[in-house]
Amino acid sequence: MKYLLLALAIFLLLAQLVSGNWMVKKCANKSGNCRSKCRTGELQIKPHNGMCIKEKMCCVL
Repeated sequence: MKYLLLALAIFLLLAQLVSGNWMVKKCANKSGNCRSKCRTGELQIKPHNGMCIKEKMCCVL
C-alpha cells in the first residue's frame, strides 16, 4: 500500500512538471504567463515591470 501511494505521488508530481503548469511565471498583474511563444488566442504584451526574463514574452488571454 505504501508503494502505491508513493507511486501515485511521484506520478502527480511528474504530471505537473511535464504539463508546465507548476513552474510558469506570472506577469501582467498575475493575469498572464511568461512563455517563449504565445498560444493561439493569446495576446503578446510587453511587460513594463520586468517580470519575464529577456527570452520570454508575456501572454494574456
